Amino acid sequence: MIEIQSMSSENHPDAGAVLAAAFQGYPMMRFFFGESHEANVQAMFGLAARDRAENGVETLLGLIDGEVAGVALVEWPNGPETTQEQNARWEALSVAFPEFTPSRFEAYGTLKKSIRPESPHLYVNALATLPNHQGRGIGTAILDAVAEAARPLPVWLDTQVEANCRFYERHGFELRSYQDLDGVPCWFYERPTA
Repeated sequence: MIEIQSMSSENHPDAGAVLAAAFQGYPMMRFFFGESHEANVQAMFGLAARDRAENGVETLLGLIDGEVAGVALVEWPNGPETTQEQNARWEALSVAFPEFTPSRFEAYGTLKKSIRPESPHLYVNALATLPNHQGRGIGTAILDAVAEAARPLPVWLDTQVEANCRFYERHGFELRSYQDLDGVPCWFYERPTA
């Protein structure tokens, strides 16, 4: 049975590990960090989970037998700002990134901003399921919980894997834009309000 719960300070390391495992080899991670991206992906998602736990940002987890098996990093309207200490940690981490990474983060951010609506909405920055737990309904359960929490707002997300498009479309998401980011395909989806 899948249990949905909020991430806490106790399980944020597990959430970071799930995100890193799910996004190894992912096209956007290769775009950000190059072919040798594993360590940077682990560090980035580990810090993202830690910061969200510290800020109290609602991050939804899917648990199986009490173990974190899925995560949704959601950007909530009017969410908290990062602290100076968190910004300093990100700056220290970025020293280990390849020289091209900051400009690629910026290019992706600019693209997302150009597609996203100005009206209030939730944005799923990452939806991850442990590879050995995929196909067991974890992603569906988390997406349903996100949509419920979003009401009455629409939910937006993007993917760089075409196979994910069918998954999102089966769950009520509608394609809003397709873009190419320096050779990386980007599909942008919205799940309108019911």
